[in-house]
Amino acid sequence: MNIWLKKIETYNNEVLLKTYEKKVISLTLTQESLEEKLNNSQQDNFQFDKALERVLSFMQNPHETWKNGQLKDRLLVQKLVFTKPLEYSLNHGFGTPEYSLPIKLFSYSVSEKSCLVEMRGIEPLSKNL
Repeated sequence: MNIWLKKIETYNNEVLLKTYEKKVISLTLTQESLEEKLNNSQQDNFQFDKALERVLSFMQNPHETWKNGQLKDRLLVQKLVFTKPLEYSLNHGFGTPEYSLPIKLFSYSVSEKSCLVEMRGIEPLSKNL
């Protein structure tokens, strides 16, 4: 914008002066609009914190959120648990859902037996092996 202001000072032509003045006004308005967007985006960080807290509380117990939540909470549960919307057929009912990655990882760690080698010590080997 400083370049445009310097050009205005050097020219004496009225048409050029008016053109440059319009350009300076346009740039000033653009700058103000960008500064306002920047200020608003900094306020969005506060909303991100709330969203993160909500997701983490959901991850602790999604069933409770589903059971006691409102419609928007239930929609959030569906988005966080499944990768796609649930499919329903009149003949067959609900199809097999595909779970999201965090749910897959959690269910794998809970349901699968450990594949690690058991350490030998003074205690007898467990019966799982």
